[in-house]
Amino acid sequence: MNPETEDERRTRQLKELEGKNISHYGVLLQTIIQSELDSVKTIITLSSVAIGLLFTVGKFGGSCEVIGPIVFGVGVFLFIVTIVSGVFFLNQASTRYEGELKGARDKNELDSLIEARRKFSIYRKTAFITFVLGIVVGVAFGVLRFYEKLF
Repeated sequence: MNPETEDERRTRQLKELEGKNISHYGVLLQTIIQSELDSVKTIITLSSVAIGLLFTVGKFGGSCEVIGPIVFGVGVFLFIVTIVSGVFFLNQASTRYEGELKGARDKNELDSLIEARRKFSIYRKTAFITFVLGIVVGVAFGVLRFYEKLF
């Protein structure tokens, strides 16, 4: 066999393998992004329900103390921040992702996509953290209302 022909064949096989790897990672990233978007959609839905629940619990309260409205306001604020970060910021990030994911054909574009994923992750974490804090504050508000009813 001719050594040049063997080297050309190896080079061609390596390029094919690299193309398959980039396609594989692109599909893998797309799956991860879609699952993250689904989890954020769930958080947004639960935050909307939690705001309604806070208003309902606040409506049936007893005396108006100072701490009750403050806890209520903080809870509503946290859930609104969750919704805003989930809808506004993640929609921007996912739109950017979609465009980059369709165009990810070489290593530089894939690296750019991974960097965009890091930014996307920050927005998702913000929504999740404020959601958890909102749940904690909402439970505290419910306990305060329950305590008011007892005494």
